[in-house]
Amino acid sequence: MKKFRMTACRGVLAVLGLGLVWPASPAAAQTTYLNDSVRTFVSRHRPAILQEFVEFLAIPNLASDTVNIRKNASALVRMLQRRGLETQLLGAGDAPPVVLARSPADPTKHTVTFYAHYDGQPVNKADWAHDPWQPTLVNAGTPGAADSDDSATRLYARSSSDDKAAIIGLLTALDALRAAGVPPSVNLKFFFEGEEEAGSPHLHEILAAHADVLQSDLWVICDGPTNQNGQPQLVFGSRGVVSAQLTAFGPNRALHSGHYGNWAPNPIVELTHVLSRLRTTEGEVTIPHFYDAVRPPTASERDALESVPNVDARLKAELGLARTEGQGALAERIMKPGLNVDRIEGGGTGPNPANAIPSSATAYLDFRLVPDLTPELVKAQLERYLRELGYYVLDGPPAASDRVAHPKPSFARSGPSRGATWCCYLRWGAAHRHICLNNTSGGRSSAFPSPITTTTNTPRTKI
Repeated sequence: MKKFRMTACRGVLAVLGLGLVWPASPAAAQTTYLNDSVRTFVSRHRPAILQEFVEFLAIPNLASDTVNIRKNASALVRMLQRRGLETQLLGAGDAPPVVLARSPADPTKHTVTFYAHYDGQPVNKADWAHDPWQPTLVNAGTPGAADSDDSATRLYARSSSDDKAAIIGLLTALDALRAAGVPPSVNLKFFFEGEEEAGSPHLHEILAAHADVLQSDLWVICDGPTNQNGQPQLVFGSRGVVSAQLTAFGPNRALHSGHYGNWAPNPIVELTHVLSRLRTTEGEVTIPHFYDAVRPPTASERDALESVPNVDARLKAELGLARTEGQGALAERIMKPGLNVDRIEGGGTGPNPANAIPSSATAYLDFRLVPDLTPELVKAQLERYLRELGYYVLDGPPAASDRVAHPKPSFARSGPSRGATWCCYLRWGAAHRHICLNNTSGGRSSAFPSPITTTTNTPRTKI
């Protein structure tokens, strides 16, 4: 169940408020003043902030729900225009529009664009204790009416965290700065996407078609988690991803294992052997030449690892892990490329055995990418290796002639992909020591690496 932490709201607002005026001098005094100002503003206006948030969360926001996703866009436009921002809808056919907002531009200042998305993940209402479209305040320690001033209170709703919280955080930070009489030191743009959770299929097209109004000196992607230790986190890179579907085929229909076992090839067994040839149990990918193109971390990136909090021991206890894959801490390991097996499908389902040899088995994979290891290269490496292992690689299910002509027919198909990027380097003074600075993250947001990188050629970072 997604939840938005009221306590996290205050911390995020403070961080975002700092970002809107960075760099500032003297840094420490300005930081203290802004933190105090933001906390005071949030405390005084909490009911109004919460009300705006609740109304926004109450609008269903699946990208495929055309009527409601456009209601979200319209609501965003009204929220932005109330703050005096110029708004524009950027569309591509019937795709959910991007909502773009701009402050009056000063040509002597740099421009920073903040990205977030207003669509959410699909919902299975049976998994929720409350209606996901009826935002509900809950305090587990105080049954009954929950007090929004209590730090233990949570607001439950779809997208109350990912990613409408970022939108409310940005707009409230802007309100707080204005109330404190602090003008932003940069020109501001807000880019709110409506189909990130659907894989951003139109993002590249929108960015290319509207490049003139999207000129910016820096993109800040507000679609990332806090550090595992709970600290706010600023991330300078993101692993990319390319997904793949690998299917092994056996007989053209399921066969009884008593009558045909040890004679008819079992595609589940075949598939597990293939997977064991692709990676080790220590997380190392064993596809030949897989690491050849990988750009090694720079000296500054290796140095930066020393300042990332080591959360491994606590995470192992929390997750019930006796061991982790490979050598090195989590922050170091996710700077390497990887291969994950999402799931395997084959045969029947449920607790009762079918005693059958299935006709096919499918593994769903995702490769996590780092700079210079492109989706196209990984796809070519995987298919070449499968052929070296003796498999006949098809781009669809085998025909009857393929089955009898080739001992090991297989079907390999790549899915959505996006490249990796290490983004930019920012200098932070001692006043920012409470923010965790991290080289990279897992790369959840579709917007973060490839489309914005390749289309706008603009530095970006992620918070």
